Amino acid sequence: MAYWWDDAKPLDSLTDDELTRTQQATLIEHADGSVDLVLAQMYGAGSHRPGIRRLGQLPGRQEIERLLARYGRALKHPMGPWAEMEHGGRIRHGFIWSTEEATRHAIAVAKAAASRETERLWLRGVAIVGAGLLVAATFELDYGYYEFLRWGVFITASIAGFLCAERDKTNWVIGLVAIAILWNPFVPINLTREVWMPLDLVAAGYLALVAFVAAKRETQAQSVEDQ
Repeated sequence: MAYWWDDAKPLDSLTDDELTRTQQATLIEHADGSVDLVLAQMYGAGSHRPGIRRLGQLPGRQEIERLLARYGRALKHPMGPWAEMEHGGRIRHGFIWSTEEATRHAIAVAKAAASRETERLWLRGVAIVGAGLLVAATFELDYGYYEFLRWGVFITASIAGFLCAERDKTNWVIGLVAIAILWNPFVPINLTREVWMPLDLVAAGYLALVAFVAAKRETQAQSVEDQ
């Protein structure tokens, strides 16, 4: 039975142009235990012959990456699962791109992760500040503090709401909008101290939850999924 890689030429003989056109890395474990690595256009299609390299043994992920790097290529995603071949042996495929593209992508991912971490720290910081202002308001303080409180809570709740929306934590936004409206300094809502005190504590508790739940550090899996 003929396979699409049967007419492949040695991988080391591929020109730079041919290597640039490769989009797929194929790992073949033959029935006799020999292993081949084939670089080709998508599933062997196209006018350029694929390149093949005989390997002494089945390589692991890191060894595959080192081999591909020798030819200026890198795995775009982990290789797919093994599939059995009709006449024995097995085969698996993986998409590849240039090492330059892989490097640019890695830099972009790192920058995005750093940006999200900065957003997370800002969210935690402003939420803690807002909660602290509200807890302090439960003590008997000068009237001027309560005027300042409206501005402080409005600003911190607004910033926290924006950051939650940016981080796709939209379920927290409604509560933050309600806090910003209730403490807004533009159209003040006048309530008695007996009413404000439990509201202060509830809002402070909500902002504390935002600080330590909505702003918790993302797992690596969550960060990768966002990219």
